[in-house]
Amino acid sequence: MVVIDADNEDDGVDAEHRWVRDHFPGFNWSEQSLSDCEGKPVDIVEIHGPGGEVRKIYFDISMFFGKL
Repeated sequence: MVVIDADNEDDGVDAEHRWVRDHFPGFNWSEQSLSDCEGKPVDIVEIHGPGGEVRKIYFDISMFFGKL
């Protein structure tokens, strides 16, 4: 799980997108859902690669979730 350290939701979402770009260049953001993991809010993001690969990334968003 990737922990996102941000003060508010705008910065947190930007950090998620930046993380995907940095770690999976060429992949496209396809789906996002909100879940709970051990009492913490988690974004589950599905990305698709240029060769058809599909990955799911779990982001711990507890530091910024609900903070505008």
